[in-house]
Amino acid sequence: MPRPHIITMTGYYRVSTKAEAQQTSFKNQPAYFRTLLKDPKYKNYRPAKKFYCDWGLSGTKLNRPGFVEMLEDAGLDVEIEDRDDIPHPKYPDKVMKQRLYKVSVNPKKKPKFEEIWIKTTSRFARNINAYEILMTLRNAGVFVYFISKDLSTRNLEDMPAIRQCLSEDMSYSEQLSRDGKIKQQQFEEEGRLLGCPFGYDYHKKTKTTLPYYTINPVDGEVVRKMFEYCIQGLGSRNISKKLADEGHLTKKKKPFAVS
Repeated sequence: MPRPHIITMTGYYRVSTKAEAQQTSFKNQPAYFRTLLKDPKYKNYRPAKKFYCDWGLSGTKLNRPGFVEMLEDAGLDVEIEDRDDIPHPKYPDKVMKQRLYKVSVNPKKKPKFEEIWIKTTSRFARNINAYEILMTLRNAGVFVYFISKDLSTRNLEDMPAIRQCLSEDMSYSEQLSRDGKIKQQQFEEEGRLLGCPFGYDYHKKTKTTLPYYTINPVDGEVVRKMFEYCIQGLGSRNISKKLADEGHLTKKKKPFAVS
């Protein structure tokens, strides 16, 4: 009898934030793949040398280190080109960042695996280019299996359902973004804070205490300086410049803005 074809698989997993609540999910996802491999249904599968992951990165972004590495190891070339912003098709008063994300099959690259396992379509990407990437992977002989939906790009009859799931994922992400902006505006109008303000640490509710804030020992000193300079009569721009001159920048290493 001929030997059964052995399929080399890898896994990709992602969580969109670095929140404590998602750390468990991040740790459980690779274990989930390994447990599934023990099922007799997948006796002809073997794991690749590594799984790929991205921690704290949104699926709306395609330029994720783990994601890009996976595509390149799948035999693709990835090219990212930034272009001028364009008007948003749904919201004329807003613009969309134009980032051209090109993927192509490199015939000189041999894929390191034949199949990618991902728990859901939303873990893959919440981006308009997601379907094109799946088709390019398919052309390279690498297929993606979405476990929760039991859909695979290996099966052409599954492709319409996969496309529909990706479209729904993107719509859901856009709705969350709109809701978040509305909530932010509402909080600003009511003079409330959304999230933890700079200079403070947030402590979650426990069985014995309500949620509360404490002053961050490092960032809190910067906030004190802001108030001191304000009392001295400096405007926001001058305060920002003075703080930058003293080496005080935001966590993104940029000067403090008015907000």
